[in-house]
Amino acid sequence: MHVDLLTGDTKRCLRSEVEDAVVGRMRGMFDSARRVDRPRVPGLDATVRVRDNGRCVNVTISALDGLAVGTVSIGGHARCSDKHWQELHLGSDLDLATLGRKAPSAPWCAVLPEKGRDKHPALLDAISSLGPAVAWGWLERGQG
Repeated sequence: MHVDLLTGDTKRCLRSEVEDAVVGRMRGMFDSARRVDRPRVPGLDATVRVRDNGRCVNVTISALDGLAVGTVSIGGHARCSDKHWQELHLGSDLDLATLGRKAPSAPWCAVLPEKGRDKHPALLDAISSLGPAVAWGWLERGQG
């Protein structure tokens, strides 16, 4: 399930809708993040920082100037999903349509625009488009 935090809209994200090669690159990105601080995001002029809590994770993608542009948040399991959803909404300077709503059933993903969004709107669009592939890469890490 992909959730638009700004509108509250939801959309199913089937694995069959995401190319295997793209998911494989995202899995590789997660592997790199364990070894390297802020590895590059495949296909983007950007770096990534991964903060996981078991099967839930925030993947913050920054422009090369260091500004955080968007965070792909993934609620990968029911055990951590509700708390992860609540924490995602804390501290955002945006009026999120999903604030106060119950977390969707896991697994879910959402893209939270960050402070660098206005300086790098094209990168934010790319992050939003890449969100489902990042989510599937996280859910399938360690496979393949």
